[in-house]
Amino acid sequence: MTNTAKDIFEAWAEWNQQSFEAVKKIAELNLALSEKLIKEQVELTNSLVELTAKNAESFGKAKDVQEAIATQTAATQECSKQILKSYRSCSDLLASARKAYSDLCDTNLKAASNLNTAGKKTA
Repeated sequence: MTNTAKDIFEAWAEWNQQSFEAVKKIAELNLALSEKLIKEQVELTNSLVELTAKNAESFGKAKDVQEAIATQTAATQECSKQILKSYRSCSDLLASARKAYSDLCDTNLKAASNLNTAGKKTA
């Protein structure tokens, strides 16, 4: 069965619509990812500011150098935990976004392949 020029035009128009929807979906994915990453960074910043304030207060109450060093060590460990937690969360967000982008790409490649197949039937 051969496709007419009208069939090819309709397939092309459908693919263009799918491409437009894909670009819209990419924009939505980018916006959602940005919002989640910004939220994660705000939470980390708030946590670190709170930790720094507590550390400064504890440091001021230290009775000797050893207590001050112990306070600093504990604060550094807690800070490291918070940063690692944030890193893992951001890594999960990016992995999820990568999958969404990959799925979208696969869908559009299949649509392009179908358009290519429609063109070959006419030739």
